Amino acid sequence: INVIFKDKNKDFWFSTDVGLTQWHHDLQGQWSIRKYDKSNGIKGTYITTIAQTPDSILWFGTANGLYSFKNSIFKHYNQKSGFPELPVTTLFTDSRNRLWVGTTRGVFIYENDRFAPFSPGGHFFSYNITATVESRDGDMWIGTPRGLFQYDGDRIVNYTRNSGLSNDYISSLLQDREGNIWIGTHNGLNVLPNLKFSFIKIRTNLEHLNKLTPDSAGKIWVTSDSGLYTLENYHLKPYKLPSSPAVKSIRKIYFDGPDTLLLGTTHGLVMIKNHKTTEFTRADGLASNFISDIVRDEDGTYWIGTQGGLAAIRQGKIYDLTSHISEGYPRRLDLVRKSKVSDKLIHDLAIDRKNNLWIGTWAHGLFEVTEDSVIPFGTTQGLTDRNIRSLYIDHESDLWIATRYGGVFRYNGEDIHQFTKENGLSGNWVFTILEDREGNHWFGTANGLSMYDGRSWKNFGTRDGVTSGGITSSAIDKKGRLWFGSDDALSCYVQKKSSLHTVPPKVYIKSIRFTDDVSPKIFRSVKLPVPFGTQKPAAGISKLSGNPLLNFNYDHRSIKIEFAGIGLKDEAAVKYQYKLEGLDDDWSAITSQNIVTYIKLPPGTYTFRVRAKNRDGIWSSTPANASFVIETPLWQQVWFIILMAVIAVSAIVLVVMMIYQARLTQLLHVKHMRDTIATDLHDDIGSSLSSISIFSELARRQLMKSPMHAANLMQRIERISRDLIDAMDDIVWSINADNDSLEDAILRIQ
Repeated sequence: INVIFKDKNKDFWFSTDVGLTQWHHDLQGQWSIRKYDKSNGIKGTYITTIAQTPDSILWFGTANGLYSFKNSIFKHYNQKSGFPELPVTTLFTDSRNRLWVGTTRGVFIYENDRFAPFSPGGHFFSYNITATVESRDGDMWIGTPRGLFQYDGDRIVNYTRNSGLSNDYISSLLQDREGNIWIGTHNGLNVLPNLKFSFIKIRTNLEHLNKLTPDSAGKIWVTSDSGLYTLENYHLKPYKLPSSPAVKSIRKIYFDGPDTLLLGTTHGLVMIKNHKTTEFTRADGLASNFISDIVRDEDGTYWIGTQGGLAAIRQGKIYDLTSHISEGYPRRLDLVRKSKVSDKLIHDLAIDRKNNLWIGTWAHGLFEVTEDSVIPFGTTQGLTDRNIRSLYIDHESDLWIATRYGGVFRYNGEDIHQFTKENGLSGNWVFTILEDREGNHWFGTANGLSMYDGRSWKNFGTRDGVTSGGITSSAIDKKGRLWFGSDDALSCYVQKKSSLHTVPPKVYIKSIRFTDDVSPKIFRSVKLPVPFGTQKPAAGISKLSGNPLLNFNYDHRSIKIEFAGIGLKDEAAVKYQYKLEGLDDDWSAITSQNIVTYIKLPPGTYTFRVRAKNRDGIWSSTPANASFVIETPLWQQVWFIILMAVIAVSAIVLVVMMIYQARLTQLLHVKHMRDTIATDLHDDIGSSLSSISIFSELARRQLMKSPMHAANLMQRIERISRDLIDAMDDIVWSINADNDSLEDAILRIQ
């Protein structure tokens, strides 16, 4: 199958190597198939492309030309119809209802029943067309074997491998739901993000790009180790310079009116005035032949920064400000000479609206030169990095200071404020500073490009079309386009004509996994029901929504959830927020992590919700969510707790009854023993008292007759009395309640 197309009636058209078929789906759900061949008016069998215009006419591109299909009749277009009989490769209907017909020899636009060749700038676009698509801002993108072309209705721009494409041969083009343009080539896939701006990347093939500088007319000049160039229609055009070794490695260019051009090179200073060239070197009074910067103050003095220090040209005379000779120096120049700031390695210079000179040195800080003083700026003033790399004065007269290690500083005439990576800057090594027409500030760093609008920061990298590597130079042209340069490439920031609709990212839950207490580090996947929700998931991703509930037993209460936000513009910039209803009250902090783990969740019903934010700050319209239950274990269920409570109460009652019964038994046993003791004692006491009575009577009778016999009887009475006393002690013990224990009774018996 070569082509599959679905028309407005929801019929499918299939083009194969043997012909064309139409598949119609009727109201009863039955498919009917109809074949078309030359008997129906279409010659050949190889159909390359199909399209449909708003008037419901179907168009077929073939190796034999162009056909339309209306009211079941094919019409062939030829020279008489205004269309050359060329093989048709692509068909596309744009937002203005025009049909773009791509052929092996250019593009033809069908509008108002006539064909017109596509001829931007008055030149016929004669390339072999391989793909066409229209972006949301109305630009047409045309693929050819010689690269990709962008046409905005005014100009046409060519993108090739030098612009960053993986291959010049474009095989297909597609615009996704976010407006990104996907570019298929013979050597890989590329994507052009749909931004409110675009970066046009140009490979310069220069030996080393040094500086971008606009002239008074807004034309951008490019200085490099390969010479001097101008930017014209997104291409570098060499500028013819005098044949001299001094102009081969140009570091800086300065325009002084329409007739004077100053070039700072690694071999000295070159002044071209009225087509006359004058060269200045160290022998003429420069501090060094390596020129780093050139500025001119309101007095007409040229200040020349070099690697050996500072020099000046006034009224055609060069002043070496590193000299120890004081004679002949104008007052301000002599002030700088005496300050010794001119001995430092100068990196950048600037003149403010008060005609003060600002000097940025390589490693010795910043200096302000007024009419009567030289003021150093360092740590005391708030400039914590003395390695100055660039100076820029904006429209509010604030001085911006780029540094090697400390980011960028802003001086408003009173205070110095620092911005670093912690504030949002892409890197602390800042090379260049630029302000656009809207008052935004742009910073080229070693890590890419940053923009500050006075409130927030936005960073750009290779995904946005910015050239890779450090951004070392910048400039703004007459149309307000921003140009940024690295060592070997240029990027142009182009604001789009219209504000594009930002599509919120879709977010999906990819997987839910669980673990148990036996292997807490091993998570096992849940077999998810598909479909698990109300919307169709993306291919390869199971989208979970509120129902049905997933059930986890209590042993699997540690849960790991993985999710994904689909941001085709820049998936690495997608951020997330999530919360687990039933556990969390608020959304989590914004994070780039797309996996969250919950350890040992208590039993209950939970709903996990996650939402995604794209790089433009747009949140997904509907969060993805998944509901699940952690089952309550047996020992935490209500019926089990009630049963255990009943059993516990019953056990307590039983134990109490057993203790009571044991206590009662003991008391009865003690009572029995007491009774036994009391009975025995009663008998003993009674017997003893009887014996005492008898022996007393006998002793009385024998007292006079036989005293010895009476004495023996008295001893027996004494012994019986002692026994009686002991028996009385036992009686007293037995009635004492403190001696109710069985153990005490046994001990008493013993």
